[in-house]
Amino acid sequence: MARPARIDLKGYHYHVISRGQRKNPIFFSPEDREKYFQILNKLLTETDIDLYIYCLMTNHVHFDIFRNEYPLQLFMKRLNTNYALYFNNKYNLVGHVFQGRYISKIVLDDIYLMHLAKYIHLNPDKAGIVEMPSEYKYSSAKFYEGEKEENLILIKKIPAFIEVKKYVAFMKSGDIEYPVYRDCIGSKENYLLLEKRNEGREKSRFIEKRLSKRNIKIDAQTIAKRFGFEIKEILAYKWDRNKKEDRIKIIKELVAYGYNFSEIARFFGYQKSAIGKILKDEF
Repeated sequence: MARPARIDLKGYHYHVISRGQRKNPIFFSPEDREKYFQILNKLLTETDIDLYIYCLMTNHVHFDIFRNEYPLQLFMKRLNTNYALYFNNKYNLVGHVFQGRYISKIVLDDIYLMHLAKYIHLNPDKAGIVEMPSEYKYSSAKFYEGEKEENLILIKKIPAFIEVKKYVAFMKSGDIEYPVYRDCIGSKENYLLLEKRNEGREKSRFIEKRLSKRNIKIDAQTIAKRFGFEIKEILAYKWDRNKKEDRIKIIKELVAYGYNFSEIARFFGYQKSAIGKILKDEF
């Protein structure tokens, strides 16, 4: 049975969770978290995705992400793929690093977003790692409590309705239960408004599917131009050692775009195993 399509609409906050396969750790060391931050920061600078809240636990991560024009699905695929490549190569592992698809729920109103900030930041406290959320190094809790030191993660800003004083007081309040409607959390009224907006999307699904078809040649050329050269130069001299660095840049970016090794190998005229070897040498 086909998996149901995600709701991936611009103009909404999303609570995103990525878990390790079979609840296994996805971070074994501070260096792993630093690498994850590097990949995340790179994607945040390359896209218009806004990150408002984050927390990196040992075997899962939490985000509050605001989706603008760039698809959330592509952003998360690039993030998880890039980190999985690093993780498997570093620890000489094979197979999935993350447990299936990431979880994403649309946050329908500001009230729940306040509770989401509290829920995400309390994860280390509930796990017994720290006594106060602000003591945890790998979350945005300090930022929300007014500490403006440079963050590893490019948080755009605290949402306007979550003032620092209001947030600190809210952390001491009780929890509430919110109804969940098909990957959405919030009031029924706002859910019905979302469904009305989503009707047009469902009706034009075949158009979206056609527009979303990938073209590796076009994507490779776009990547090459970003680095200041032409893809035809790489394809014409696929074994040239002088082009090795540029070739690796293209391959790594195509993987981040979601192309698999077989697709990339066919495009370059390599064996599939050659792509894996190139990436293993680089990460």
